[in-house]
Amino acid sequence: MTDRQQVTWELLLQAHRRYGAGDLAAAEKLYLQVLEHQPGNRDALQNLIAVAFKNQDFAAAENRFRQLVAAFPGELKYAEQYAELLFGRGKIELAEQVYLQLLSRNPQANGCRYNFARLLKQAGQPEAALSQYQVALDNGISGAEEVLANMGVIHGELGREREARDAYGKALAARPGYLPALYNRALLDEECGDRAAAAAGFEQVLAVDPEYSDALARLAGLDQVTKPEAEIVKRLQTALGNSRDTLQQENLRYALGKVFDDMGKYRAAFEHYQQANLLSRKRSGVYQRQGTEQLFQAILKHSASAEAAAITPVSTARLIFICGMFRSGSTLLEQMLAAHSALGAGGENRFFLRHAPLPETLSLPAGRLSALGRQYLESFGCSIAELGKLTNKRPDNFLHLGWLLRCFPNARVLYTHRDAMDVCLSVHFQAFAEDLGYDSDLLDTGHYYIQQHRLMEQMQARYPENIHPVDYDKLIQEPRNELEPVLAALGLPWEAGCLQFHTLGNRVNTASLWQVRRPLYQQSSGRWRNYRAEPSVQQLREMLVEAGLQIRDADTALRK
Repeated sequence: MTDRQQVTWELLLQAHRRYGAGDLAAAEKLYLQVLEHQPGNRDALQNLIAVAFKNQDFAAAENRFRQLVAAFPGELKYAEQYAELLFGRGKIELAEQVYLQLLSRNPQANGCRYNFARLLKQAGQPEAALSQYQVALDNGISGAEEVLANMGVIHGELGREREARDAYGKALAARPGYLPALYNRALLDEECGDRAAAAAGFEQVLAVDPEYSDALARLAGLDQVTKPEAEIVKRLQTALGNSRDTLQQENLRYALGKVFDDMGKYRAAFEHYQQANLLSRKRSGVYQRQGTEQLFQAILKHSASAEAAAITPVSTARLIFICGMFRSGSTLLEQMLAAHSALGAGGENRFFLRHAPLPETLSLPAGRLSALGRQYLESFGCSIAELGKLTNKRPDNFLHLGWLLRCFPNARVLYTHRDAMDVCLSVHFQAFAEDLGYDSDLLDTGHYYIQQHRLMEQMQARYPENIHPVDYDKLIQEPRNELEPVLAALGLPWEAGCLQFHTLGNRVNTASLWQVRRPLYQQSSGRWRNYRAEPSVQQLREMLVEAGLQIRDADTALRK
């Protein structure tokens, strides 16, 4: 060992000791000294990455990963970890480049290719993801059933029912009883409106794994439950009593809340919903009210800024965005519009959720925001004329309207709103696939509703030609009177077929999937009054009234 190597070794030992003792600053200095003697030292680079993560200094971690990958180009795991970090930091194109370079050198690295496909799917590039999955299959990847099931999910999301079923069938042929394929095939049946097939599919899942709580919860949602002695109630209660998994308990509590609400046993329903939300809050963390207020203020400030005014319009097409609070009637409106001969349902496109994180997007220069708008159009892979016929029904796209309406000055925004109490209770009673932050505490939901309402009031004042409010309660009571002006705002004539929306055979993958398979009904309007005796519901009402919101208090008969 040379003197230089000896010094490097001693520095490394000291650094390890300081790191083990929790003195990250001293350890970092020592590891940097190691790199001065030996720039590609594996241990030093790996531990500097660990220090950077502990300090939440992701820029430093990215820099060290770049060095590590350069020093050890044959180590696949380093390149993959680097790509995942880039992706997590929103540097999607760079992450793709790292994976493409890695796979060009190692085309048979099926595990890397699988992870690349997963990243592409998350990045909103489903066709590219399918392509990479197919190459992995052609290469003979082990565990082909997992790849095929993932491909089935993507085809389903793209509305390709036949291809999705074919992929699930191949997955089950490769591995009979493979739960993800069974479950997602049953979900596809449910989303396509086939109750019998969905029920049979979820029962298949439970036959393979009786503790698969998601399948049992889905069964509970297929039909209205009218009697306490119903088998599904007993099965849910038994599963809850046997479960030791908190996520399973959360799902089962939401399902029990639903069935007791069906039966009109509102005290029991509310208790289950409360317990479900307590579990959800432990998982998702505490909602930051001040942070929400600051974000909404920043959105308003940016929408009126010189930077926003400098955005170059991307397209004059009359794109259609449906937004508002979750559970405010957006799915119903989309289905009614999809029944029009000139329109189609685009569903909840997550482009802005993936590519325009807030508040970071608000600090982007005007040119970058225009580029985001162009990227949005290109992500569909169809002509502008075709895109103009599709609705984008992602409710929280309202957060991006300040710059979106600069990119697309002729866009039409259909802002769905509903009685504040009904919206808040409906959000609180729903198990969401993603963390909203404000949904697990009723008063936090009320706080978010108030901020959203105020933001949209100001946005409507700034863009009166673009934003058209749609009242859910009026839509279900006088559908033509509420819907005809919406069509007029889109430059379309009235069609009576819009009222036959429930006969559409399209796929619906939101919490309202069964509601929109039925003709119009009014049971959900005023639903909150079933729970008005609950102290937290009373507090919510007081909060909303104090904020100046009108609450529909009239005690009309609620039909179950």
